[in-house]
Amino acid sequence: MRETKKNKLTYIGILLFCLPIIGTANPVDSNLTIFKKFVKDSISHLTIEADFDSLFNNKKLTAEQKAKLTITNPDGTTKELGIKIKTRGVYRRKYCEVPPLRLNFNDKDLDSMGLNNAFDKLKLVTHCVENENAEQVLLKEYWTYKLYNQVTPNSFRVHLVKIIYINTRNKAIQTERFGFLIENNNEMAHRLGGKLVDKYGLTPTQLEATSHQDAMLFNYMIGNLDWHIELKRNIKLVEIPNKKEITVVPYDFDMSAIVFPSYARLNPDYGQKDFTERFSVGRFSSKIALEETAQKFQGLKQDCLSTFNDCPYLTRRSKVNMKVYMNSFYRQLNKKKKIKKVFL
Repeated sequence: MRETKKNKLTYIGILLFCLPIIGTANPVDSNLTIFKKFVKDSISHLTIEADFDSLFNNKKLTAEQKAKLTITNPDGTTKELGIKIKTRGVYRRKYCEVPPLRLNFNDKDLDSMGLNNAFDKLKLVTHCVENENAEQVLLKEYWTYKLYNQVTPNSFRVHLVKIIYINTRNKAIQTERFGFLIENNNEMAHRLGGKLVDKYGLTPTQLEATSHQDAMLFNYMIGNLDWHIELKRNIKLVEIPNKKEITVVPYDFDMSAIVFPSYARLNPDYGQKDFTERFSVGRFSSKIALEETAQKFQGLKQDCLSTFNDCPYLTRRSKVNMKVYMNSFYRQLNKKKKIKKVFL
């Protein structure tokens, strides 16, 4: 990690503009988890102290490493927790200078804070590489998650934070960057009233239709080919009691054209010649199903799927690029014959 001097600017007030409240679903139970606490208390500042030299020099290893997490509350009070961290992600762990992390909280600490310890692990998405565009890429991926929250509750919730990384090898030099936390996998399934299942080779008839159709059209909209139902790639499957079909919840949107990371690569499976080219991953079961889903996305266009415009941390260029790419999708959606050819 390239290190810079500690930035002491206060980010709390303006950061709240990037955290819209999306009322898409009610929690299944009222137990407060560590993720819910971050959201509920608008916690936007974290400090992670660890031996990052060792962690990143051995980022392909799966072993956990001890770290100290300091939570800074909006009123300025702090809470220190002993946690364990590890690098994660298949592609990003190979490519990123600062790969994504998994934070493993101590159950006793969560108990002492009055938090449910059943969901004690959180994913942290980091800025990946040390260049000027890295945080814009991260913010665009964060907003892609937020956009899907607006489409459906069958989605992972996320929370934006500013993180100070302190390397225990040299505490005098610190790095401060954006990151975002992703809701625990099992917590997401619990919120939806079900549990995760690990099944490969599923066919569309075994999937809950609305969740599958939302996932197909959304991933097409953002230009994401990095997901697959049968291979269970970048999706979670939730089995809900009294429902025969499995609910689909996609995640990891970094390889989408709307995010366009520096490590973007063309997908040879689709004969992709330009990274912004869209291809359907899957087919709709009927003309009616496609028209109903398209109508749903049309209804979300004006008020919901453009809320990233209000985030002050996204540059004007990032907002314009996202808006242009979204508009190209809606132009296609208005051409009914073309969109039917793609998805039927």
